[in-house]
Amino acid sequence: MDILLPAPAPSKLLQTLGAGLAGLMLAGATSCGENNPPTPPCIEITPPADLEPTVTDVIENGVDFWETKGVTLTLDHPRYFQKSDSPCRLSGSEILRGTSFFNRHLGQISIRKTSKVTHKKPVETQVVIAHEVGHAVQARKGQTYHPKDDNERRDLKILKEAGADCYAGMLVADRYPDDKQAAAEFTGDHGDDTHSTGSTRKRAFLIGAQEGAKQDVCSYTALSDKLDIPLPGDSQPTVGQADL
Repeated sequence: MDILLPAPAPSKLLQTLGAGLAGLMLAGATSCGENNPPTPPCIEITPPADLEPTVTDVIENGVDFWETKGVTLTLDHPRYFQKSDSPCRLSGSEILRGTSFFNRHLGQISIRKTSKVTHKKPVETQVVIAHEVGHAVQARKGQTYHPKDDNERRDLKILKEAGADCYAGMLVADRYPDDKQAAAEFTGDHGDDTHSTGSTRKRAFLIGAQEGAKQDVCSYTALSDKLDIPLPGDSQPTVGQADL
């Protein structure tokens, strides 16, 4: 017959260590949750009636315009999300921080209203979507960069965004010429840490709008010279097609 003996009581030391470890684990979990809250998912909505026509028009004009420049774009239907000023997660590591985002893997633009960009005026939407179409052009042309450190990463990020502003200027000037100045002003009113100062953004937009016929006007190298933003020698972008 098996005899079941009672398990020995843990020693005072083990009890103390166990309680301390549990406390540390609990405190750590609470601390992580408080300091690094997960980014909530973006809430998708049906296309807003006051927004969809302009978005569709700019995308269609963008595809047509860039085809005349020898750049073929394949853009999926855009996605619309609930108005918010807070970052939200689209999928995986892709975060929608502002009013719009271009997913280069899917060829898709995501868009939402924010307190800064309400899309009450068509020109606001024209500029925002033209900028994202500009990123699509960069992706199609295979522009990549390889920063060595945080300083290079920041400068190259600014050049990338300036390039999208420059391409936006080219598109708006060609397809919406009457809105060119208002679009430049709107771009200049929306500087931030990610896209650079408003004045730099406006200059980039106007370079595209006024000099778009010139070769390479929106390339990283050209904008580095015109905007006085360093382009490190080891971080020269590689391109799949010749820069416009």
